[in-house]
Amino acid sequence: MRHLQDHELARMAAAGDAGALDVLISRHYLLIYRAAYRWCGHRQDAEDIAHEACIKVARQIRSYRGDSAFKTWLYRLVVNAAKDFQRKDRLMDRTEAEYLREAVETVSGGQEEKEAARQVLHLLDQLPEGMKETAWLVYAEGLNHREAAEALGCAETTVSWRIFQLKKKLKPLLKESA
Repeated sequence: MRHLQDHELARMAAAGDAGALDVLISRHYLLIYRAAYRWCGHRQDAEDIAHEACIKVARQIRSYRGDSAFKTWLYRLVVNAAKDFQRKDRLMDRTEAEYLREAVETVSGGQEEKEAARQVLHLLDQLPEGMKETAWLVYAEGLNHREAAEALGCAETTVSWRIFQLKKKLKPLLKESA
């Protein structure tokens, strides 16, 4: 079953094949966890978000129609799981310093790179809803604008506008660090 494509496994899982669902989740678990970690910057929270995302996959696999890549559909579930988790105020209890410290630990390079990453993460944390998700999907996950738009359920032009706005906000920061 592992040789089947994602869309074939999703169709089988939607029809009730638990083995196909297991293959899909195990095939993409690292993507799910990595995306969750990049969203929250905390290992334990990322595990909780990844767990919730896997439950959402099982519950919502019938909603995958195959119009977009399975990974795009999966990113949308992870984003929604992360938002749901955040709404529960569990992330809000952590201090900003803890979040930034853990996120900066993952940056390779010297002290200057870590300081630049700290400033960028602080800025990203202050972005309004929609902008943060867009930045995360495009820059951290490497999705193109079309894929990010599908994952976020918005128009591609919205993603492009958000990236343009993000670059405007980052430009002064990047000049300072140069």
